[in-house]
Amino acid sequence: MKAIYLYVFILFFSINSFAQQITFNWDHELLPQGYSLQPHLNSSTIGFGNPSFLSRFEEISAGLSFQYGMQIKKVYFGGLQGKSLINGMPYAAGASFHSGGFYIGAAIAQKYNLKLENPDIKITTAENPDGIGKSIKFLESRDIHDYSLISAYRINKLSGNNSLSLGIRMSLERLSYYDNGSITIPEIDASAYAVSFAVGADYMLSTGPGDLHLGASFEKGAKFNKDIMVETPASTYVTYTNRDIGQGNQLASTFRIEVITPDILRLDLAMDLPGVQVTASLAEVFWSSVMQNYKNNLDIGAGVSYKASDRLSLFLNAYMNDRKYAKFNPLMPEYDAFFISPGADAVFGSYTVGFSISDSHLFSAETRKQTIGFLSLEYKF
Repeated sequence: MKAIYLYVFILFFSINSFAQQITFNWDHELLPQGYSLQPHLNSSTIGFGNPSFLSRFEEISAGLSFQYGMQIKKVYFGGLQGKSLINGMPYAAGASFHSGGFYIGAAIAQKYNLKLENPDIKITTAENPDGIGKSIKFLESRDIHDYSLISAYRINKLSGNNSLSLGIRMSLERLSYYDNGSITIPEIDASAYAVSFAVGADYMLSTGPGDLHLGASFEKGAKFNKDIMVETPASTYVTYTNRDIGQGNQLASTFRIEVITPDILRLDLAMDLPGVQVTASLAEVFWSSVMQNYKNNLDIGAGVSYKASDRLSLFLNAYMNDRKYAKFNPLMPEYDAFFISPGADAVFGSYTVGFSISDSHLFSAETRKQTIGFLSLEYKF
């Protein structure tokens, strides 16, 4: 839809037939469908969530994971559809090792990944109201990759067998931005970079039935800024005095891309029992400081994992997200989502293969109904 607005705006100025310098300042909204769900914790996903969880990996390990998201038929108004990008890179990758109480890790994570497109729009004229045999297809894509270094330190024997882990993650984030434009606006294909960080703590309380983990973390959002100079081609126009057909001057434009991701405060709980682990998470996402038309929202997650044998573990996770508007707007879609994610981890020697499916068709808004498949491979040295 932004491409349509750009087309109308630039066409208006080109009619005046004089060269102009225009700056388009984009405060982009990243739609909720592109944000990653809180993933199942393994070596490949250490770039997400609480960085102190790195201390839970006692062995040297490395992992890769991939995801495939089915098309969302209704992402926004105006007939836009959405789909996860398939760009040849893993959804996440990570490696970690430790020495004593020190843990070091490196990770790549796709924090955002969405492609938007709409059905073809026929080009019509006054002489050909049914179309001239050509059409326009608007296409936008955004993705954010994090390249992170993570460190954690675990303090043992605080009281009995209790321990405290502290962690920090520093990330270089890369925003890839693409918009194919319209008739008079050239395509924009650019990248922008920003730095973000996360800090966290994980307290392990040794109890009679098992170990209780209490975690807390804060993730600072990233702020991307990028100025792009483009020149739109000269356009034809008709004067209103003598109906002459003329040629407009070339229009130079600056596209200032501004994208901000929100801060996140997260609380986590995990209870390790013989053969069973129960988890829960609660995250406050500070949307109101990023987009004025949104309230802050809560992300709630819960899960249970059952170790069926030494080689097979089964898990079931649930995730709920409800992004709300500060003021009611009937033109804006709803974004509430409830995902259910069954999955399994199978061990083959030093390798662990994981697979899960997250589906939100049961209790979600039309803009969030989607099925996402996850595949992971982990190796422990």
